[in-house]
Order: sequence, then C-alpha cells, then structure tokens
Amino acid sequence: MGSILHSSQPQRQSQQLPDLPDFITKIIHDLNLPVLIVVVGLIYVHRLKKQLPENYKTEYGTAHRVFISSILVASKYVDDVPITARKMSESVGKDVWSIKEIIRMVPKPSDFGMEYTEEILSTKDDVNIRAYICKLPQDARNRPTILFFHANAGNMGHRLPIAQIFYVQFKCNVCLISYRGEGRPSEKGIRIDAQTFLDHVMKDDDLKNTKLITFGQSLGGAISIDLVSRNEDKFSAMILENTFLSIPKVIPYVMPQLKYLSFLCHQIWPSETSIQQIVHTPILFLSGARDEIVPPSHMTDLFELSQTKVKEFKRFDNGFHNDTTLQPGYFETISEFLKKENFWDDEGKEWVEI
Repeated sequence: MGSILHSSQPQRQSQQLPDLPDFITKIIHDLNLPVLIVVVGLIYVHRLKKQLPENYKTEYGTAHRVFISSILVASKYVDDVPITARKMSESVGKDVWSIKEIIRMVPKPSDFGMEYTEEILSTKDDVNIRAYICKLPQDARNRPTILFFHANAGNMGHRLPIAQIFYVQFKCNVCLISYRGEGRPSEKGIRIDAQTFLDHVMKDDDLKNTKLITFGQSLGGAISIDLVSRNEDKFSAMILENTFLSIPKVIPYVMPQLKYLSFLCHQIWPSETSIQQIVHTPILFLSGARDEIVPPSHMTDLFELSQTKVKEFKRFDNGFHNDTTLQPGYFETISEFLKKENFWDDEGKEWVEI
C-alpha cells in the first residue's frame, strides 16, 4: 500500500485576494489572452462555483487558483501559445503567489468538492509515483470505481473537472495516477506504474470488490488497453478517447517529414495488438472526428480490431484531440453505455456537460 501524503482540505490563504471578477479581468487584460483560453478557464471556474460554498471559494482562493492553473494548461496545448509562470506571477502579484508557486499550482480534488487522499506508491523498480484516491463518503463499496489514465500533456490535477463528473454526478469512486516524470519515462516504466496503481486499488478495503472501469485519453487509452489486456479478470468496462493504434503509426500524421524514420521510435504502445487480447470487457470508444493529433481512423480501426463481445463507438463531429470531452452529449454517452451494462439505473438523471 502507498503512504498517505495528505487529504481533504487545502491550507488556508493568509493573503486577502481581490474579488474573482476583478482578478480574472486583470489577468485577461495583462496577458492579452486568446478567447479560447479564457473560455477554458471560465468553464473550470463555473463548474467550481456550482460545487463549493461561497466562503470557501473567497477565503481560500480556490477559484482563483483553478482559473490560473486552467489558463496555464490551456495555453500549453490548446492554442500553443504558452503563458509563462513569470508573466502570470507579475500579473497576479508576487506577494500573492510566487513564480515557483504558480509553476506548481495544480488543482486538488477538494477544490472540486471531492474527498480524497494523496498517496505515494512505490513501484517494483523503486520509483515513487503519486495518486489521488477519491472515495465516495457514503456507499463507496457498492459503487463503481474509475481508474483514470490521463493523456501525455499536463498531469492528473488538470483532469479533475472530468473526474468530478464521475464522482459527483455518476457517483463513482475515482482514482487518478501521476506517471513517473524524471528523465524520459519509458513505455516499460509507465506499464509498471499502471500495474502498481491497479495493485494498490485491489488492496484497498473499500475498493477491492467494486466494479473497476478504466477511462483513458490518448496515451492514457493506450495505457488502459495494455493494463486491461494483462488483467482482464479484474475489470468490468473500459472507456477510450482519441487513442492510437501505436505511436509509430501516429508519427507520419503529426510529423510527415519524419514518416520514413518512424521505425526508430522506441516507444511503441502497440494498442492494435493488445486490444485483440481483450475478449470479455465491454468497451466504449469516444472519437473526435476532427482530431488533429491522432488520426480519427485509428479509433475506427481499434473498434474493428476489438474482439470483445460488447463494444460501442461514438463519433463527435466537431471534436478535436483536446476538446472532445467538451462536446455535447459526451457524458450522456458514457452514462447510457454504463447503464446498459448494469452499473446503475439513473432514469431521468440529467448530466451536465463540462
């Protein structure tokens, strides 16, 4: 079992923060933020405001931190115009948050109304990895558990708005992992991380007998496929979003000038082979038809290659690689899939999109 770092609530802010609208307006003006990045930040804050009491948001600066972290992430891989921590600190005020604090600023599950423990897991090759274990305060042992494997960009903290949907609306336990980050993480190393993560969940008294569902985005989908193919007896369903056949087969699409050198790539993640070893686990495929990083045909091919008895494919016509989650009907599709597989019966439930 991993050791618990800390849980539940963040530390109290001693610095009095400006009103949130004034705070956001100043950052937008100072940094001349593109519209799409602003929208991403506001969406995160809007979701937060619906979950937390007013005094918590104001006194602890939670909404302020969520806006900053979402802006930093969105600028990194939505518009490809990175906003530096230095510029953000200059706008916010170094007496409020230093550059180092902003660089390390990642939302916590409690910022989104989720109870959690942050745990350190030790792998068999002596690497320490972090995990958020978010258990429902009531009925955790009788509800499904989501094992969340995020994409390459960002980290597990940046996926909390999605995790919140599973936790708050779907009433699922949610476990997230932060892959090893020192040096150049290898395929072998991340496979060990994922197995360590699963083993940890399987030893948890509250979670070990729950129905396990993997949710994987992009690289996280490849990790999910690999993990389930090696541990199929432990899983009840798998959800994949914008995942590739293999990394070498993505290279010609993203970098055409290197298409003849893709054989030199040492990170393979052969999902096209691994998925054929999964024969009993229901799989939901979620594909952005306008994906500019992973060819949408990869998801179609994975669906066709899959040998499992129950599988569904949903295409989102306006979905790009990083915003398929934001498309209308995304979470309704997941809900309907899981209801068909008897994970719950929530007739009449209205799911709120991110």
